[in-house]
Amino acid sequence: MRFITPKNHGILDYLLVVFLLASPKLLEMEPKATNFTYALAIAYFILAVATDYKPGIARVLPFSMHGVIDLVLGVGLIIWGYSYFNTDPFAHVYYVWLGGAMLVMWLFTNYEKPKVKTPRRALS
Repeated sequence: MRFITPKNHGILDYLLVVFLLASPKLLEMEPKATNFTYALAIAYFILAVATDYKPGIARVLPFSMHGVIDLVLGVGLIIWGYSYFNTDPFAHVYYVWLGGAMLVMWLFTNYEKPKVKTPRRALS
């Protein structure tokens, strides 16, 4: 049940970048979490720009590889929340939830190439 199209996934990617850029100030994060969040936003923006989907600009990274990166990043953020941010309760919860949200987005995104429809020939 993968109902998120590549185009919609791209839109969600750019919205995630905006969220990552805004959240340190809005949520008054500690400096360590703020720096990591800004670095993550920049990295994710580069990923979105480089991905081969409609919202992508450079389109050099296959969308299927983007999916692998999303999966690894989602799991990594959860692990990061439990290890690196284990002493900051807010950052711990923030990154565990962020990683979980990324895994949900990964789970429901269709990373397969669209099938090319061949036109039928008219009977003559």
